[in-house]
Amino acid sequence: MDLKGTQISNTFGNLLTLGTVAGTPTDGVVQNGDGSNVTSLTLTGGTVTASNPLLDMTQTWNDAGVTFTSLKLNVTDTASAYGSLLLDLQVGGSSRFKVNAAGGSLFESGGHIFESNANALLLTNSGGTKSLVIRNDYTFIPNTAFFGWGNTGSFATDVRLYRDAAQTLAQRNSTNAQTFNIYNTYTDSSNYERGFLKWNSNVLEIGAEELGTGTLRGVKLGTAATSLIGFYDATAIVQPTTGIAEAAFVENIGGTAVNVDSTFGGYTIQQIAQALQNLGLLA
Repeated sequence: MDLKGTQISNTFGNLLTLGTVAGTPTDGVVQNGDGSNVTSLTLTGGTVTASNPLLDMTQTWNDAGVTFTSLKLNVTDTASAYGSLLLDLQVGGSSRFKVNAAGGSLFESGGHIFESNANALLLTNSGGTKSLVIRNDYTFIPNTAFFGWGNTGSFATDVRLYRDAAQTLAQRNSTNAQTFNIYNTYTDSSNYERGFLKWNSNVLEIGAEELGTGTLRGVKLGTAATSLIGFYDATAIVQPTTGIAEAAFVENIGGTAVNVDSTFGGYTIQQIAQALQNLGLLA
């Protein structure tokens, strides 16, 4: 049966005009009884107890040289209010996914709105306050907001990055001790070499560790004799040499001067000097 060019009408005079070009997919135009195009179409599916899509469409794309489009809406936006939508998917009257007329996508869930366009990503809370802005020229996160990571499938976070103050980045999570790892090698969670900076039993630790096929590596403070290093709030200085000023000398109670055989804590002065050289505290 060839229906091209045929108009099908219902009892209200509404018309469906089928395409007239042979050999191509049939195009249709829905019109009112007076011949004008229908400007609004409502489909009411009622209550169903099994999957019964309101729209169930299929199409086969079969030309690698063609850029296809399955769904298309072309709006002429002569004038519209900000927030006008090209798409609004709802559940129970509440929006779940929206696309605005500016070309950005909006995802609304749990009182937050995620918005994106070609230039920026924006996350706002239910009160309209911007809690995250990522642009191609800057990123903005309020002081009370943070970047957070947690277990897969959970919204709870246990690793969080905050802005403490100007030029100050913080990793904190209430009273939970934090650890920062920087890797030399990583095969998997059972085979690696890494350095760490962490709190352990209220003590700040800095060191290196390994697991599995990894090799325990060393820790070095300073990479040259001109590197400035200080301990216990002392002014950082370069590596000492034999030209350094001598400390005050005081003889022991017996009046005998200290000599190379004198020991301190079981170590001779020569041993102490050698150990300090081995550690790099003396050149």
